[in-house]
Amino acid sequence: MKMTNILPYTLAFVFMTRHNIILLNEEFLIFLCFIAFVMLNVNKFGTPVYDNLKKESINLENNLKNFYNESLISLKKNNSYKKRTSKRCFLIYVHLGNYYYNFGSLFNVFAKNCMEDKLNSSLNKNLAFLHKVEKQTLKLFTLILIDKLQKLLILKGFYSKTLKVKNFKSINSLSIRESINKIN
Repeated sequence: MKMTNILPYTLAFVFMTRHNIILLNEEFLIFLCFIAFVMLNVNKFGTPVYDNLKKESINLENNLKNFYNESLISLKKNNSYKKRTSKRCFLIYVHLGNYYYNFGSLFNVFAKNCMEDKLNSSLNKNLAFLHKVEKQTLKLFTLILIDKLQKLLILKGFYSKTLKVKNFKSINSLSIRESINKIN
């Protein structure tokens, strides 16, 4: 940096600190030191680093060009060999592809059959289990219903004969009359 460039910056800095636009605290002073450090390093070491990077890029470019040229030469040499073996490799590739396709389709059919067998057997087991559960619940339901009806008949007899409730007596006589009518 030249002196003419520093003067406007210094005047602007003094003006801003005087009017408390910039506060001189620890963080700002560390920031200024960092900026000064970076500027000095760029001024002192900028050109040697730039020259070194330029040399490295030129070397890298030359190495890539050499590698490209050597690769082209080796590809041209191998191209004649590839022409001789390409048809045979293509046939091997086709046969191998057909083999893998047939193997895959056979495996797919086998897997489907196994899955269907497993599903059928598990489905049959589940259906048999459900049928057994259905029979048992039907038996249980009928037993519960018979038990409730027996209790109801016992209570009806108890209310009509022991307690002699008139309502139950008339129901009892009606049921006897209906039974007699059914017999006739």
